[in-house]
Amino acid sequence: MNTSFYIAKRYLLARKSHNLINIITWISVVGVGVGAFALIVVLSVFNGFEKVISSMVNQLSPDLVIEPANGKTILLDAFPFEQIEGLPGVKGIVKIAEEDALFRYGDRQHVGVLKGVSEGFEQLTAMDSIITQGVMLLKYKNQEFAMLGAGVAWYLDINARNPAALCRCWCPHAETLR
Repeated sequence: MNTSFYIAKRYLLARKSHNLINIITWISVVGVGVGAFALIVVLSVFNGFEKVISSMVNQLSPDLVIEPANGKTILLDAFPFEQIEGLPGVKGIVKIAEEDALFRYGDRQHVGVLKGVSEGFEQLTAMDSIITQGVMLLKYKNQEFAMLGAGVAWYLDINARNPAALCRCWCPHAETLR
């Protein structure tokens, strides 16, 4: 028998003369058991969260991203769009310009990421499946719109359910809201 098992067996099944050692041993066993159980439960919950979050992120993340080796931009004149679109499995190409920006609404400010997308973005992404408030509207009658993430809307205190407050400039609902 292993030495460690021998010592453990001796203290777990000690005679009544070692009553204090017996009590301390059982408290330790229960404490380690509860700690291990809690660790297993927490790791299982995080594993479930990971699957949910990764499925949401994978809906918006492209399979292939082409970025410039130097700087922030790619010269589009020499870019082989036709060759890439001709590859098997390629549904389309979305051009994206992304930059950090300061957003202001009323008396509130927030620094976030401003992302400009080319036409066809709606058809190539599953953005409409993760929108919780409002509708996906990027362009209407030659007027372009912005979509806010939940975090930016919260920091700027923008209520998407009150489009009248958002209509400081023209929007398709402005005539019906006034």
